[in-house]
Amino acid sequence: MSKSKGALKYSIFLVLPLKLNLKTPIAAILLLGLLSCRTQKDIVLYESDNLKVERLTKSTFRHISYLLTEDFGKVSCNGMIVADNNEALIFDTPTNDDDSRELIDWVEKNLKCKVTGVVVTHFHNDCLGGLAEFHGRQIPSYASFRTIELAKSNNLQVPQTGFEDSLALKVGDEKVINEFLGEGHTIDNIVSYFPAEKVLFGGCLIKAMGANKGYLGDANTNEWANTVQAVKAKYGKAKVIIPGHGDPGNSDLLTYTIELFKFVFPNLLSGQGIPEEVSQEIQRRISLEINPGISIGLLLPSGEAKFYNYGQYNDHANQKADSLTLYEIGSVTKTFTATLAGLHLKDAFGAYLSDIFIQTDNPSLGQITLSDLRNHLSGMPRLSEQFSPRDWSDPYNGYSDSILYEELQNVKPDTVKRWSYSNFGYGILGKALEIATRRDFEDLMGDLLLKAGMKHTFLTHQIDSLHRLAQPTNIGTGNSYWNFTGPSRYAGGLLSCTKDLIHYLQYQQANNPLFYSDSINGLVNTGIVELGKDHLFYKDGWLVFKPDGHTEILFHNGGTGGFTAFLAFNKNTKTGVAVLSNSVSLADDIGLKLIYPDFPLKRPGRTIAYELADEIDKGNVENLAPKYNQLKREGYPDNIIDIYWLERFFFGRGDYSISDQLSDIMVQVLPDDWEVFDIKGQNLERLEKYEEAVKVYRKALELNPENGLLKDKIKRCAAISD
Repeated sequence: MSKSKGALKYSIFLVLPLKLNLKTPIAAILLLGLLSCRTQKDIVLYESDNLKVERLTKSTFRHISYLLTEDFGKVSCNGMIVADNNEALIFDTPTNDDDSRELIDWVEKNLKCKVTGVVVTHFHNDCLGGLAEFHGRQIPSYASFRTIELAKSNNLQVPQTGFEDSLALKVGDEKVINEFLGEGHTIDNIVSYFPAEKVLFGGCLIKAMGANKGYLGDANTNEWANTVQAVKAKYGKAKVIIPGHGDPGNSDLLTYTIELFKFVFPNLLSGQGIPEEVSQEIQRRISLEINPGISIGLLLPSGEAKFYNYGQYNDHANQKADSLTLYEIGSVTKTFTATLAGLHLKDAFGAYLSDIFIQTDNPSLGQITLSDLRNHLSGMPRLSEQFSPRDWSDPYNGYSDSILYEELQNVKPDTVKRWSYSNFGYGILGKALEIATRRDFEDLMGDLLLKAGMKHTFLTHQIDSLHRLAQPTNIGTGNSYWNFTGPSRYAGGLLSCTKDLIHYLQYQQANNPLFYSDSINGLVNTGIVELGKDHLFYKDGWLVFKPDGHTEILFHNGGTGGFTAFLAFNKNTKTGVAVLSNSVSLADDIGLKLIYPDFPLKRPGRTIAYELADEIDKGNVENLAPKYNQLKREGYPDNIIDIYWLERFFFGRGDYSISDQLSDIMVQVLPDDWEVFDIKGQNLERLEKYEEAVKVYRKALELNPENGLLKDKIKRCAAISD
């Protein structure tokens, strides 16, 4: 079950309810299941706004309560009642104490039964959310020891009596068998079987006919089908089966659940390649020019590599990509820098920056260690306040050691030790590497590339293989390459291809404990809630994604002005993926889908920015903000990040009359973002509208009072306007 608002401390990483891609076997099961499901309408004995009770057989009943969830809305939740000879057992509580009170009162009054116990089938709120009411009425509660442990660790109401694998409970003259048969929806889920009438309460381990996979935040999807297979082997003759949600059925529910979960990683593990669903989505993005070209490398558990390429990497020459086509990989470079740090600084991670940059007089450096830099805990800003490129279409070209030292002299890091992603921090880490080893970027990085067998990865665009370099694009238009210079190279400077990145994953798999250890200690919570609360962590250069209770995926993505890159490895299945594209539109979801099929594909559309880019290409460069507003009213999809990329592109090209109009859109959409007003000010300054620039820079400073660079800009423009 999904997390309820204000209850469980769990969330999901965008694992939304899946729309099954119904191929013949599952479609057939669906059809047969629907035809063979119980057609007799269950008899409703009681119904209120919050509770419903239906008779299933002579002695069994289904109680239904409701849970408001963040991910699936209002969800109906099933429980079971077994009554015999003036006694009743209840299986799973309603979702809160008020509804439990209503249920117990109804059982006592209408069934004339004493409630002798309640069984909790797993630790989620739809099973024990109303447990306190049972305890308050001196009704004993039972659960597996696993459930009791999980309830305690999550500060939930704790069942009283535990059992290891099996517990038979007497009710009247009959009994109910409660049994743990393996992990699935959770690591503690049990089933309860009433032999006298062959009724099985499967709880959330069993899915109703046509249901999707639902909440997977605590699931073991690798074992789910095997566990239900064990349930089927033991209780497959059950006449009535009650799932955790949805309508009861017969043994077809077991078959359906097995089929739903047994096809984990079918394409990768069988070597079949890219699933049709993914391939179709890639082709859709290419046809819309969202991603002109996409190159994919897959690492199979056997160690075999497979490569797939879509679209073109050079539109003018109509050239098709292959596994050696080169792309800028942006921040994926940081994993290489982190690896170099592990090789050369492992005995010095506790050293402070003041011990390394001894000629820099900034007391705050004495509070930051090399380990802090490596794990984005340094408090360093994403970019330094003094970062002001001469050419925004190639922003890191010209960055140097002297600029870094000046920035270090003046930087004021955040003193709170929380995770905060910093390009600037990785430039500092790279320079620290050079100082500690007395070696330069070419020597350090070249040595690592040689060890990893990466013969087609380069440190600069000045290469003999330039003809293999993909053409960068930005919102459907050609863009500039990004030439990283100086320490910035450690943050994003590498060019690579899918073939080499698969070699790199193999190198990490063999040499990096993060990739082969059973568990990773010291993970840093990123706090990124957009990707699921408490599901995204960071450690030594890699993001660690935990989409369920048993999966760890190491990954990093990257982007420049015309490229995106994604590299990931699923530790559970030993499958890896590299996805490269000559576009600023991320394809991370494609990579995750390939190595973790429960991850949903996004369907990015041609946003308003693409339409504006087309208008600009046609020479229609006036009234861009009104055109934006008109397209928005017409329902075109919108993404302000795309507008940002388009603005930076034209600003970098010196087309300030265009970029200024695009900055107006950004101010309209993000009126509380200081960087947006900074960008607007940059445009006004380049257009020599200095008085207006001063006003806008002052607004940016109002939103970010500590920014010294904004103060300098205000002084500069004010002096010129006077």
